[in-house]
Amino acid sequence: MSGSEYASFLAALAEPLRVAASCEEAALRAALTAAIDAGAVAWPELRVARAEFAAALAQRLAWASPGALAAGLATLDHAGLWLAHACVLGDSKALARFDARCIADLDAALRAAGVPDGQVAEAKQRVRHKLLVAGPEGPPRLASYAGRGDLRGFVRVVAVREGIGLLRQTARREAHELPAADDELERATVGEDPELLLIKERHRVVLREAFAEALAQLEGRDRTLLRLSVVEGLTIDQLGAAFQVHRATAARWLAGVREGLYRATRRGLMARLQIDRGEFESLVRMIQSRFEISVCEILRTPAG
Repeated sequence: MSGSEYASFLAALAEPLRVAASCEEAALRAALTAAIDAGAVAWPELRVARAEFAAALAQRLAWASPGALAAGLATLDHAGLWLAHACVLGDSKALARFDARCIADLDAALRAAGVPDGQVAEAKQRVRHKLLVAGPEGPPRLASYAGRGDLRGFVRVVAVREGIGLLRQTARREAHELPAADDELERATVGEDPELLLIKERHRVVLREAFAEALAQLEGRDRTLLRLSVVEGLTIDQLGAAFQVHRATAARWLAGVREGLYRATRRGLMARLQIDRGEFESLVRMIQSRFEISVCEILRTPAG
């Protein structure tokens, strides 16, 4: 490996000087070389500058401590990241390979999520646009692919979400734009006593902090699963289609995530307010509707 690749990798890290001073350089260099070579071997026809790809790999490891960088590199989907990187750069060959590998076989997943045959092609086109077209807010969504799971799995989850969104748009159009659920929740609290609302609001902030802290501890798959269920409203069958697992497995995953999140939130709130479990249950019941809005707000924010 050339010095420029390693230098580019270090420069793109959050704390390059601390990493350079504390990591096992030989192990890190070997892991970086293996990662770059794996991407290049998987897609030899795609033109990707190795130094630029090294920097892109570093950006995916912002969570890792210096000692965990080599191990973190080994866990990434190198071939998927190489293809995604080339697509973001606009390589025509990469775009064609991406379409053939990741978009063409989405039909079954979309149908399993409830998208009718007549809307499958439109849903796939929406996926292409969302992942490959830059917008006013920044680069294409594909640039956010972290490589911690298979690229096709990442695209499949995006596709199911887009398909469900398309179904909802169709339903709203047919129903002449029904009011949003969040608006209904907000209106439900308008007639309450002002003092009670103040109490709810103060405790909701603390509960929101405890929930956000618990949520930050979730792994990427679990957070995505929860967001798809709570914010996107996907059914168990649709979650199974998104992750290509049996509905019973999806249900078990979701139940486990919810239970773990509930317990972690309870611990955090009890510690903050110095209350027992009974008081915690009473508090959650009192502020539940407004807390649900906060949960949706938090989950709409993509994980870093």
